[in-house]
Amino acid sequence: MNTYSFLTKSQDIVDEIDTGLIKYIPKEPPEFEKACETALTGGKHLRGIVGVYSCLAVGGKIETALPFAVSIELAHSSSLVADDFIDKDELRRGRPSIHTKFGRDIAILTSSYLLGCSYESFYELFKKRSIPSGVFFNIIGMAHKSVMNACIGEAMDITSNGAVGMEDYLRTVGRKTGEAFRAAAEIGAVIGEASKGSIVRTKIRYLADKKRHSLLGENGKNNTMALSDYGRYLGLSFQIRDDILDVIGTKELLGKPVHSDMIMGRSSAVLELSILENMPEDTETLKHILKESKTVDHAQDLAMEYANKAKSCLKNLDDSQYRSMLMEIADFAVNREL
Repeated sequence: MNTYSFLTKSQDIVDEIDTGLIKYIPKEPPEFEKACETALTGGKHLRGIVGVYSCLAVGGKIETALPFAVSIELAHSSSLVADDFIDKDELRRGRPSIHTKFGRDIAILTSSYLLGCSYESFYELFKKRSIPSGVFFNIIGMAHKSVMNACIGEAMDITSNGAVGMEDYLRTVGRKTGEAFRAAAEIGAVIGEASKGSIVRTKIRYLADKKRHSLLGENGKNNTMALSDYGRYLGLSFQIRDDILDVIGTKELLGKPVHSDMIMGRSSAVLELSILENMPEDTETLKHILKESKTVDHAQDLAMEYANKAKSCLKNLDDSQYRSMLMEIADFAVNREL
């Protein structure tokens, strides 16, 4: 098993994010409090970490990035509760999922509440005057758009009814999974640039008119666009690896049901790359056939291609430990075992 130094070096960031998340656990009623606590406990906080390192990689400060990191993790936790409910998954991180333990009504309320908390955390950037108000109102729009795109991606996925072709598959997961990573990296970079005074308000408005909420960083290098592309490719690599783990993983290792894509009739990179004309109904038989046909290997090659594209997006950023951490996160995404 590969070891990744960013997991250890990021522990202080993870602890800060956890501290920020705990503040949003409601005090009543007890069952709702426990459901929210369960939803916010555990996880690697990878999207939040990407947001923080993107901010730091362009010269921003960690205290500026943390409210956004907490915000994106709250939104991610909200989406996981909803995903488990939609997919009827009974486990998450080795524990009963929210709808399994607390029922459908509490699950729906938990997901909605955490999404609301996400925007409350985001608002901390404005209340603390960490960035200019003009920048804040632009990036809150970016965050809204990201959530909307992720919902569209999920809807595309649950209505796909099996294989859809690689082009449509990539469009779907680009929204469903890639959008959160893209937004984490791009907004993190914008926050970093804004906190050090590198963003001119008129420049933001000009680019917003072009439906791109980004701008040039110092020395004319477009750091925010580079990090946006990094996040997009990272998300694709992460999702393809997720699809692979759905075939080769175990419930004990992953802490959640496996073969769910096949059982639910969802599109996945592994299934899209297979050349089988008739899919066997038995998931274990299908799993064996996919392994023997080298389809899993082909999917891994594709995930690696996107991970390498993600890393190449960082080449023009100033060399720093934070850029190195982002590089390592791309390696982790494509090789992780859970």
